[in-house]
Formats: sequence, C-alpha cells, structure tokens
Amino acid sequence: MVKAQVKIYLGIMMGILLICNGFGSITAEDPVLQEITTIGNVAVSADPDRMYRDAMEDAFRKAYKMANPSAISGSNNSGKDPVSIQQELGISRYQVLRYWQENDRFNIELKVVFGNTILEKSNDLSRIAKLNWSYQSEDQIVSIAKTKTAMAINTTQTIDVLDPDTGQRVQKFKIGLKTHEFYGDLYVVQEGDHLKVAKLTKYNLFKLVYIWRQKLPELSKFYLTRDILFVREKSGLIKALNWEDGSIKWQIIANSQSDIVEIAYNRYMIVFPNEDLWLVNESGVKIWATKFEAGLLAKPIYGANQIFCLLKNGELKTVDRDTGKVISTWNVKNQPHNRNIKLELSEKELYIIYNEANQGYLQAYHRLTGKQLWEVSWDQAVLGSLVKIADTIIIGRGNSFEARDPIFGMKLWDEPTYGQITNICTVDDKLFVTAGNRVYCYDFK
Repeated sequence: MVKAQVKIYLGIMMGILLICNGFGSITAEDPVLQEITTIGNVAVSADPDRMYRDAMEDAFRKAYKMANPSAISGSNNSGKDPVSIQQELGISRYQVLRYWQENDRFNIELKVVFGNTILEKSNDLSRIAKLNWSYQSEDQIVSIAKTKTAMAINTTQTIDVLDPDTGQRVQKFKIGLKTHEFYGDLYVVQEGDHLKVAKLTKYNLFKLVYIWRQKLPELSKFYLTRDILFVREKSGLIKALNWEDGSIKWQIIANSQSDIVEIAYNRYMIVFPNEDLWLVNESGVKIWATKFEAGLLAKPIYGANQIFCLLKNGELKTVDRDTGKVISTWNVKNQPHNRNIKLELSEKELYIIYNEANQGYLQAYHRLTGKQLWEVSWDQAVLGSLVKIADTIIIGRGNSFEARDPIFGMKLWDEPTYGQITNICTVDDKLFVTAGNRVYCYDFK
C-alpha cells in the first residue's frame, strides 16, 4: 500500500514538472538562466580600445553560438559598442574574469548570462541610465541628500523635500541666502555669526524643528560628520561640537585653511593646505602627524586602511591609516599646478581628474602597483568628480555624462542633459545629476 502511494505521489510530481516545462519553467537548459564562460581573442594592436572592444565582441558571439548552436550570431569586429551587441544577442549581463596577452594575441575571458531575467545583483557594463524623474527648483541647486523617508534638495535659498520614488515635492522650507547643509536627518544653518541645528521630522507633514542655536563670532567654516559637528574659526582653532546640544567636546589648534574629513568611525583627518596631515580620534587626541616636504597638490583621498596623497613633485604616496607611515611611493604623470585636481577611488583603481586650457583629463592608475592603466581627454572641461556603478565609471562633461569601462577607459555610452552639469552623485544605486536648478534621477535596471 505504501509503495503504491509513493508511486502515485512520484507520478503526480512528474506530471507537475512536465506541465511546468510545457509552460516555460526555468531549467538548466532554459536560456533565461543560461550562463556560459568563454574566451574571446584578437590580434594585439596599437589601439587598446579597439582591441579590447573586438575581443569582447568575439567572446560575446562565441558565447551566443554555444547557447544557440543553430543560430547565426553575425560577424565579429562589427564596430558596434558593447551595449548594442549585448542587446542584439540577448545578453542580460556579463563579467570580465581575466585578460592577458599571449603569442601576439589579446585574450579576454567572460562569464556571460543570456535571457531577459534581470538579476538583482548585476555587475555588468550594460546598464544604460534610464531617466526615472526630474525636478526643477526655483533656485540653483547646491547639493542633494537622502533622509530616512525623502530626498532633500538644498538650493541657494530653500530646502525642497521630495518623494524619492516620484520626484514630487512634498514640502518646501525658505531659508534665504544663508549657508545650509544636510547630514542624516539634521540640518545646519549658518546665520551671520550664529550656527543653528535643526532636525527634519515627519508626522503628518515634514517639519524643521530647531534643536539649538549658538553664537560663534569667529566661525569660518563647518564640517559635518556622523557624531561630531566641526567648526573652524578664523584663527585656525577647530572645535568639535555635540550634535545634540552644541556643547564643545574638544578643540585643537590647526590652520585657518585646514580641512576636516571623517575617514573611519571616530577617526578624523585634518588636512593642511601645504604639507601636513594629522589623524585625531574622537577625543581630539592626535594619533599621528605626517609632513610632505614636496607639498600636497590635491586633497588626499582615503579607502579601506590607506590614504592616497598626490604631491607637487608628481609622487603619489600611500599612507597607512593607523600609523601614518608611508607604505608605497610611485610617480604619476605630471599634473598642472594651477588647476583644481581631484582624486577618486574605486576598488582597484585610482583616478586623477583635472582641467587644463579648457580641456578635461582623466587618468586611471592601479591603486596597488601605481601602473597607469589609461588616460582619456576631452575638448571641454569635465566635472571634478566621478561615480562608480557596478563595473562602470560615470563622469560628467558639459551637457552630458558618459560611462566608461574601468579596465581600458573605453567609452560605453553617453546621455545628454538639458543644461550644464554641476554635480553628479549616487544614492541607493540611483544616479543623480544636477544641472543648474534641475536634478535628474536615473535608474540602472
């Protein structure tokens, strides 16, 4: 009796599986989830962009032929961009596993996924920016930030609170021509020689509830961090204030032009404009100090346990965050000394962005070895920052922004905007592009 019931149960299950297969269920052979690893290769050439692109196309078409033996994949070296080829072949995503040169051939190994399924953790290069919404304010937009429940748009005279999903304005606060900045759910407003801190709250409506107000007649600049609000006085004295009540937690004498950056939890870097770099803890105790005789050319940038410092003599020094000791030194291509230079980091690369004579430049270096990976330039100035989404870096230039491959710097696609780009950033895997008094929100799905 038991054996008969088991047979009946197995028969029912097999029937269900057969029915599911008949209606397009997912199987190992189903192209929706088909994953193939293949190697594309082309002859080594003097044009690394074209060589890389052609090798990728070769790998794409080989993978397509393996997934669809009876289909025709078209010819290699078509000159199409990688995104167009992926769309043509139905590739939902891919990942570069490795690349190398051997016997005058350039080889690239890819893991390719076919089908229309959009995976939640996609790390491909194919995700073109799709405009989600845009918002136009009455005044020029200075910065944007995200609260727990909304987007906060700081303009020169207002705080506009938006629905993050639709871009619709749900509240507006008139601030006037007063310096104001947002951190978490807290707002700092500088009003003459007074500093005020307010909290953005929501019950039925959004409200700005002021927590405290303090007179700081020598105030020069303020800096926002997770647990401490820093103010720098005209004399160079730095005060660490309690977010909750404005009381002074500690103070340290620095420089009238120094900057403060939080580089780890309760670790703060003080950057002097010329040579010195300090690290202090949550009590204001100096952990270490490093001096660069050649002088700093750009504001240092930090990542993990390292701080990267570009010097005026063309050296880039890597400093250990915990000890302040220089752990590596390598030379970079000489930069002009009279332009604003910005450093940016990704997981494997360090980028140097600068403008010279109305031309924009972007250099990429391997952040561990210092080897220059590539350099691109434009016949116009570029925005002094870039963002990284998945395996793509995005940089703004003029009235558009573009995506490039971090390995070879190859341009993948670009997107126009309706105005000169003034800022670009990411929040929750969304791209926000600011142009004058308008902000654009893009998805990458």
